[in-house]
Amino acid sequence: HAGRRRAALPIAYFRAQHGIVSDELMEQMRERFGPSAIVAEIPDAGHHTMIDQPLALITGIRTVLAAWAAASS
Repeated sequence: HAGRRRAALPIAYFRAQHGIVSDELMEQMRERFGPSAIVAEIPDAGHHTMIDQPLALITGIRTVLAAWAAASS
């Protein structure tokens, strides 16, 4: 998608290991998000990551938020 602007806001995407997002689609999203985006895979999770791996997801979200807070201070 040549000519499309990348997001100016921070982006974090959590992908479920056994979710519906294919490897190909994930690569397209990485390209669109840009190099500063955080992309993490939650192991042993399906479509409902919060049900399958709630602690892993919450830990990932907290880690990202802490990193963003540290970077902005």
